[in-house]
Amino acid sequence: MTPASKGDPVTKRAQISRAALETAITKVVRSSDPQCSCFVGIIVARKVPASRIAANWNVKGIKYGKARRDLCDATISVIIDPMQLELDISELIKNYTGLRGPLIPRPDIPAAGTNCRSGPDYVLRPA
Repeated sequence: MTPASKGDPVTKRAQISRAALETAITKVVRSSDPQCSCFVGIIVARKVPASRIAANWNVKGIKYGKARRDLCDATISVIIDPMQLELDISELIKNYTGLRGPLIPRPDIPAAGTNCRSGPDYVLRPA
């Protein structure tokens, strides 16, 4: 029996880098509720799938910051399962960020631990 026979389910997931997946999940959580706007981020780890139809990534950690954990957890629990069905982490694009140019720290963001940040930590340096 060949691997591509009729009885085997074949999944066609979109390939994405780990950093892009973490950023996408973070943006969804931050925009889900005003009390989640201080959500810091999520850590995604690559794993060996248990079967051919299982996802090759899992949530390793969550950084809440000053956001309400219960609201952020509710959003994360709703979005993770569909994302695991649609996306796979690809090693080939792990260093791709989708940005052009070097990143520099934003001067208008307060130092860590002082206040909640609401925007990206870095901006593109003008060319």
